[in-house]
Amino acid sequence: MRKTVQKQVILSTVLASCDHPDAETICERARAVIPSISLGTVYRNLAQLAADGKLKRISIPDSGDRFDKNVEEHAHFHCLGCGKVIDVNLNFEQMDSCKEFLTEKMGVTLTKITVVMQGYCSDCAKGE
Repeated sequence: MRKTVQKQVILSTVLASCDHPDAETICERARAVIPSISLGTVYRNLAQLAADGKLKRISIPDSGDRFDKNVEEHAHFHCLGCGKVIDVNLNFEQMDSCKEFLTEKMGVTLTKITVVMQGYCSDCAKGE
């Protein structure tokens, strides 16, 4: 992976984030360091960083992708009200049995499992 100042700033921006920012938010934050950075540069570098395993890309149905500094296998919750994305640390025992079923009974080869649950966070649920 070619190191550029832009790529390093984008990676540092996500690593410093406590939320799961989208590309536009990352671009806004990166502009504090590189005012001329373009959204296209951010998108290209995020794709490369995710492909290289430096960041995790979270595909949110009916929404833009978000990016996570935690690249370990874990699930996410997406609030349909406010849009925030929250890490969910599940017990993956049941996932292991699902993996076993898929590989042994159906003959598939799993390369990745992505779990994104949707609903309303406690703040948004109060407002409904």
